[in-house]
Amino acid sequence: ESPQDSAITRDINRTFPAHDYFKDTGGDGQDSLYKICKAYSVYDEEIGYCQGQSFLAAVLLLHMPEEQAFSVLVKIMFDYGLRDLFKQNFEDLHCKFFQLERLMQEYIPDLYNHFLNVGLEAHMYASQWFLTLFTAKFPLYMVFHIIDLLLCEGISVIFNVALALLKTSKDDLIQTDFEGALKFFRVPVPKRYRSEENAKKLMELACSIKLMSIKHGLSALTAQQISQKKLKKFEKEYHTLREQQEQQEAPIERYERENRRLQEANMRLEQENDDLAHELVSSKIALRKDLDNAEEKADALNKELLLTKQKLVDSEDEKRRLEEESAQVRANNEALFSLFYRH
Repeated sequence: ESPQDSAITRDINRTFPAHDYFKDTGGDGQDSLYKICKAYSVYDEEIGYCQGQSFLAAVLLLHMPEEQAFSVLVKIMFDYGLRDLFKQNFEDLHCKFFQLERLMQEYIPDLYNHFLNVGLEAHMYASQWFLTLFTAKFPLYMVFHIIDLLLCEGISVIFNVALALLKTSKDDLIQTDFEGALKFFRVPVPKRYRSEENAKKLMELACSIKLMSIKHGLSALTAQQISQKKLKKFEKEYHTLREQQEQQEAPIERYERENRRLQEANMRLEQENDDLAHELVSSKIALRKDLDNAEEKADALNKELLLTKQKLVDSEDEKRRLEEESAQVRANNEALFSLFYRH
């Protein structure tokens, strides 16, 4: 048994509710998804099931059977380092946020400075990007491409996609205040990439950012080494700052800061939960409306079919009547001809 059974069940109902494979409660898709999430929660006792993990499992299920999907999920969590983000009060996740902000400072300095001025930090908008690998909010054709790149290049792909998202949204984000920016990340950013053309351009931009081994002018190995060197440098900076901060803080202050950070993370996750719940309700309403329209159309078509059938019956009756009249006319003509020839 999994101690996180209720959390898994709750998340399953919120995972791609508009997708044909997952929309039916108790259907094959939800059943397979539940099995994978529950199996992982038992397999990884330290981390267990993490909120939003169902989205990643669902993406894998759309490409392979349950057993393979579970194996790939374990591979991504352990070998690609995704589970490290959930350990030690999300310490590695906060390191990733720091690395992202340092990359912003280098690649998008004007947006970095704007976020600094309005007090917007990476953990306030990028949590799901890292924890769910973009699977919870973005369209599937974009997510499939991201997962392919991640399996080829490693978890640093998240930085490429994140920078591409920030770069393409820069002009809009620079015009926003703190609340406006958060709202922009929640709705307009994912909505923009429902267009396959926009998603394609975004992924081309992500691949062109010189963090990945897909780089012109350098061998794959050299480019990858440069990427890792840059990220390692920022990681070292983060840990140095954390050590300095801890040395300057009294234990009680450190616990209060950690508590505030966890409360902020909890509030953010609750907001994301509310967003997902709203999306689920909206999807169900839209599906109900589409179903009602389809039923109305089916009724109209059935009425039209009945009318057509009746017209066909009437036409057959008319045909028989005309054939009978034609036969009678022929018989009368033959009788007249016979009478005429006798005379």
